[in-house]
Amino acid sequence: MSETIFKVAGMGCEEDTNKLRKVVGALPGIGDVKFNLCNGTMTVTTTKGAVDNKDIFTAVQRAGMSARPADNMQVEITQSKAKGLTLIQAPDKTSTNECKVGGCSCSPGPVTLTEPSPVGQGKALYRIDNMDCPTEEALIRNKLKPIDGIKSLDFNLMQRTLTVSHQLASLTPVEEALRAIGMQAKRIDTPAGLERTVLNIAKMDCPTEEGLIRGKLTGMDGVTGLDFNLMQRRLTVTHKSGALDAVLAALQTIGFEAKVESGGTTDVVTPAVPLPKTRWWPLALSGVSATLAEVVYWINGGNHWVVIALALVSILIGGLPTYKKGLIALRNGNLNINALMSIAVTGAMIIGHWPEAAMVMFLFALAEVIEARSLDRARNAIRGLMDLAPETATVRQEDGSWKEIPAKAVPLEAIVRLRPGERIALDGIVTSGHSSVNQAPITGES
Repeated sequence: MSETIFKVAGMGCEEDTNKLRKVVGALPGIGDVKFNLCNGTMTVTTTKGAVDNKDIFTAVQRAGMSARPADNMQVEITQSKAKGLTLIQAPDKTSTNECKVGGCSCSPGPVTLTEPSPVGQGKALYRIDNMDCPTEEALIRNKLKPIDGIKSLDFNLMQRTLTVSHQLASLTPVEEALRAIGMQAKRIDTPAGLERTVLNIAKMDCPTEEGLIRGKLTGMDGVTGLDFNLMQRRLTVTHKSGALDAVLAALQTIGFEAKVESGGTTDVVTPAVPLPKTRWWPLALSGVSATLAEVVYWINGGNHWVVIALALVSILIGGLPTYKKGLIALRNGNLNINALMSIAVTGAMIIGHWPEAAMVMFLFALAEVIEARSLDRARNAIRGLMDLAPETATVRQEDGSWKEIPAKAVPLEAIVRLRPGERIALDGIVTSGHSSVNQAPITGES
């Protein structure tokens, strides 16, 4: 048996490898065809001398690509059972051997089998600005999946981040693969000497609050990064040691109470909470007062002390929270929607348009309540859908046995067994068998 490695131009995704496997694998004498998308290579195992390279070139051209032999890439394969390693001996006059464990390391003379040196283990967090839909996610997943040493990929399209769990000595292949497909990836892991703290801020649920908080914390001594998750009301602060107390104090000055969450940054899961009870009677009283102010104004033909009194009641009951938020924003030099609404209502009262001021404030307060409840419903619906996915999966072990392990710990290319009626914990391809499974995590149905 011999193995030849070809450099293939135009091969960039799994669809290309499927085409090549079909046309090249159909040639007589071909034993196996393997691909490395990161390096753009195709490895063909053949019976020695049974297949001419020209036949392979022709087959590749039929798939719409071109191939050329890589230099010094033909070897004879023999197997060594010692420690599960593969012994590869090059058929040249110098007879160089190598011990292949993931990557390649060559040494002249006989091979001494040793334990591989440990590789890097951990997670790398990237921000990818031009990744915002499942199309880019699929492209990235197909590009990174063939890289040896990658355990799992965790995408957050809302935040445009990618978490890579790996066992790589260097992340250079990952970054080169992302650049090859046009992805603008920036690693945002915590640098040495800094800490990342997750804060839960109950009152932060829209871009208005985000802008206020960002304006207050950006530029603070010791704060180097802010990452907002409005759906979960979480703020991840990258800061120097000892700067957290100053951050919490700064948030209090702008009306936000923050709680420090435990468990790190990527694995923190905010539990589903019941929808907060809305006190409807102040809002209803504000609306009734604003409506009566309009009615009395039109009946009286102008302003009257009753109109002013009703308008003031409506504004104070329904708009006091807005005024408080607006004043905080103005003190911090932030003209957000609360500040602008407060200015507009105050101006309307100054020029004598009391009914209009009251009605505008009531309608804005009503819109705020509706928006908050809608976001809470959407937030809890997403949490409920995520809870449908099982936390464990039954995975085949090296000895052929089956073991139930956490879904987050399942490596790439693992074989997972599903029993009839079970829910699917991970994305994958059905390799054998057929049955009925619980599709709730896909459809969202109970």
